[in-house]
Amino acid sequence: MMMPSFRSTLILAMLALLLDTTQAFLAPTATVVGKASWVRLYQSTVTAESPPPPTKPFVADAVLDMTDDNFSQIIFDHPDQTLPPLVLVDFYAPWCGPCRLIEPIVQQLARAARPEELTVCRYNTDGLGSLAPFKMQLAMEGCVVRALPALVLLRADPTTTGPEPSLTVLEHWTGLHSREVIEEGMAPHLAAWRRDQGASDNQNKNNKGFLHMTSEPEDDYMLSHLNC
Repeated sequence: MMMPSFRSTLILAMLALLLDTTQAFLAPTATVVGKASWVRLYQSTVTAESPPPPTKPFVADAVLDMTDDNFSQIIFDHPDQTLPPLVLVDFYAPWCGPCRLIEPIVQQLARAARPEELTVCRYNTDGLGSLAPFKMQLAMEGCVVRALPALVLLRADPTTTGPEPSLTVLEHWTGLHSREVIEEGMAPHLAAWRRDQGASDNQNKNNKGFLHMTSEPEDDYMLSHLNC
């Protein structure tokens, strides 16, 4: 029987020592950590290395979609208000790059506006000719939108009534403009709206309790005997 060489004995001894060291290292770890702990450790590692969660989505859209079917309702139909609000219309098309650039500004204006004072809308002009009902309504007021993007500030004429009330074009912006420029242009018209609203409220207050007398003989007799 051949005796193992010194070199073979040394290699076997080193392998045995390495095996004992590995078992000594792993055994306590498996005992202490356990299956559930390994799962928690894995989850914490994945959480630490995972990208942060996405930010909250953009707030609910505050801009109304105006069409040729509902523009009259948006502009004129406000039975719960003495005066209809001003209306800011964003004329756009899906293929218009600058329109997408001004969209965040329009959204900001809509969220900052008081609903009773200002309604902000967008009007998709894609595929619409110049004879579209809303465009025709604006054309009759001297406003023709020839380029995009375009913003138009409108006001329903409170002096007209009936099936076809009229409107007034207050401002017309073409191209890209900052929020400050648009707000500066709207400011005097909003101030005028507030003055008219205040005057209307005062008129309503003065009319409360007003007694309308008819010119009848009995009324004349009653009035002649009042101690005033």
